[in-house]
Amino acid sequence: LVGADGVYTKIGAWSGLVKKRKIGSALEVELAGLDHPQTALIGFGRVKEGYSWSFPKADHYSVGIGGRHGENLRQELDSWLDCLGYKGERNFKVYGHALPEAVVGARLQKGNILLVGDAAGLVNPLTGEGIRYAIQSGRIAASAIVANKVESYSRRIYEQIGGDLRFSYFIRAIFNAFPKLCYRYGVKNAAASRELSKAFCGDATFKDLFFKIGRKLADPMSYLRVNYG
Repeated sequence: LVGADGVYTKIGAWSGLVKKRKIGSALEVELAGLDHPQTALIGFGRVKEGYSWSFPKADHYSVGIGGRHGENLRQELDSWLDCLGYKGERNFKVYGHALPEAVVGARLQKGNILLVGDAAGLVNPLTGEGIRYAIQSGRIAASAIVANKVESYSRRIYEQIGGDLRFSYFIRAIFNAFPKLCYRYGVKNAAASRELSKAFCGDATFKDLFFKIGRKLADPMSYLRVNYG
């Protein structure tokens, strides 16, 4: 039995694999009427341990805000729209998303029951992204079932995904502890931003990103070399 029934998994609760879970929140709207370039915008500082975004699509934008603490998200969403210069009506439909807090090392299999994706809590604690891990965990579950080795499922998950989750927690903790320093020498650093994009897209691991960020922060002059030659 594969539990792929989302963050509020009934299979996880019924099996005892999920007893208590911390959950973050995100709000998202799809709208036209924005006038910023066809560039993905990311904003920090509006919500604790989270971020706001505006992603261009074919003829509209996906705009949202989310993080570990979900208080006052609607007010912060309106503030973000003000920041983006949105002048249209605000009677649009707002979509809410629950973001499970990943617990690295938690048991994801019991007997012939396996949890995948959001049901397993496999959401990146830094980005809130979970589609990649849902697909990856589904493949690992299918492979374990076909090979009749379901007892190895949790171990294989953390061998392949655990590093991303663990080091994303480390990066989030550093960013929350030193936001100005990380923003100056990380977000505004062209080389660091490229590495961050690679990790977001799955072309690099968050472990690689963690150590590269550490080297950047240990050498503040790298900011000057990258931005001013």
